[in-house]
Amino acid sequence: MKKMKDSALHESIGQLFQISLPQDRKSSWADLIEEIRPGSIVIQGANVSCARDIRKFVSRVNRICMDADIPQKMMPLICITQEGGWISRVDDIANSPGNMALGACGDIESAYSSYRAMSEELRLCGIHWNLAPTVDVNTEPANPIIGVRSFGDHPETVSKHTAAAIQGMRDAGVLSCAKHFPGHGASSTDSHLVLPSIGRGMKELEKYDLRPYRTAIEGKVDSIMISHIHFPRLENGTVPLPASLSGKVVTKLLRGVMGYDGLVLTDSLSMAAIADNFPMEKAAVMAIDAGVDVLECAVPDRYLELYTSLVASVRSGHIKLGRIRESLMRFGRLRRILAGAENDAVPWSAEVRRRVTGRATFSAITEVNRMNGFRLPAASDGKVHSVFFSRSRLLEEKRNAAGQGRESPASRALIEWGLRPGMSVQLPRNMTAERVAEEAGRILSAARGTDSVVVFANDALAGHGSKDVPPQMMLAKKLASGLKGRVAVVGTGTPYEAAFIREIPYVAAYSYRNDALLAAVGVLAGALRAGGRLPVNI
Repeated sequence: MKKMKDSALHESIGQLFQISLPQDRKSSWADLIEEIRPGSIVIQGANVSCARDIRKFVSRVNRICMDADIPQKMMPLICITQEGGWISRVDDIANSPGNMALGACGDIESAYSSYRAMSEELRLCGIHWNLAPTVDVNTEPANPIIGVRSFGDHPETVSKHTAAAIQGMRDAGVLSCAKHFPGHGASSTDSHLVLPSIGRGMKELEKYDLRPYRTAIEGKVDSIMISHIHFPRLENGTVPLPASLSGKVVTKLLRGVMGYDGLVLTDSLSMAAIADNFPMEKAAVMAIDAGVDVLECAVPDRYLELYTSLVASVRSGHIKLGRIRESLMRFGRLRRILAGAENDAVPWSAEVRRRVTGRATFSAITEVNRMNGFRLPAASDGKVHSVFFSRSRLLEEKRNAAGQGRESPASRALIEWGLRPGMSVQLPRNMTAERVAEEAGRILSAARGTDSVVVFANDALAGHGSKDVPPQMMLAKKLASGLKGRVAVVGTGTPYEAAFIREIPYVAAYSYRNDALLAAVGVLAGALRAGGRLPVNI
């Protein structure tokens, strides 16, 4: 085989990297891009907070590339992870309500329209490639990282929505990415924190996890992301090897058994599933050797080290040039798909884009536990106290207009409907039993004869398990025992928790975004009808 010149080798290796750029060190961007010449750059949450930020980011990257004389055919593709729902880098665009909400809408058209509308917004901002949709089948109620990112727990439903989402992205001219192969839905741990292990063999994988990927492949999905999950029954080895580093998963299963010849990329190599178990530079080489085409990594200080390690492995012959050329061919095919898609779609107006995603959000609201006549009191009749649970990093505390107290997303939704907010309590989603008793006592002391309480729960089972009553539901039960008929729960994550409080009205919003909370409060106030249906069994 013809030997690749040293300069060409360096440029080729760079194309296999998907890097992020450090917001706190913008001065280093030019050096990183010039030295690595990455094939793609992924926008992280630290880089942007609105659509204008994306446009500025893209403009700066393009300027750096032109100053570095990077040819057009090697300009990095700009990527983002905008799944909708709580995995969203920006909110001021027409945004999908999230996959489980789309599953609750009960019609495939909502998935297509939402993904197309969101993708058109991204393309207008300069995005080429969205690392979505998540097509995992969420069969583990205590799953701490997939949950509402899944369309549901039934393979056929997930498959149909997967096809619609990919088509919507294609019609908007944005590249798609199905993830996290061969499936993250059965995990009870988070690969950002540990190396999960899923004990399913091929029979179970075929029954549940692989079906949406077969649909995605049939629908010509543009790329597939490999998970950092160990599947011991696929490996039969002594070292727990994540799928992302496994030739048995990437080459034998995905490419061989399932016949996928498109682009494969890793989840971020900076995640603890990799970083805590393998030297990162070794993991990069192992992934390429396993058949992966693109390495995603979110640690700017390690890029040159990984890049140098990969170049050295090719020079030494450990990784053959043919293996590199295969990946370059697939990446080149991705660029051609993108170029051919730019003029395919007839764009929708901004108003239409907002309407279709807004309609899906409102249509998803699901009455899980019966309302039994529950209604929030009008402002003249009583106050509505709120308890807002969230992941600690997302906990939002804002001063109200008078500069006193807290204003939560829940309070803002109540105000929008003309209701009278009372005490607003914001809590992390995992609490001790002692804290539950303390908070319940405080809220019950504040509530009066006509007051109501709405508990905005968030994935109460995640990190807790599905056997014992989780703390969030314990709090709801204590409040309901003291305020008969005046307590309701809004689920802002997965609705599995509703099974622990069958006697309490429960409405699933599947998101804590403002429009989802607004719709859920509207249902509790009797102004809207809950039209969604459960996409999971509880």
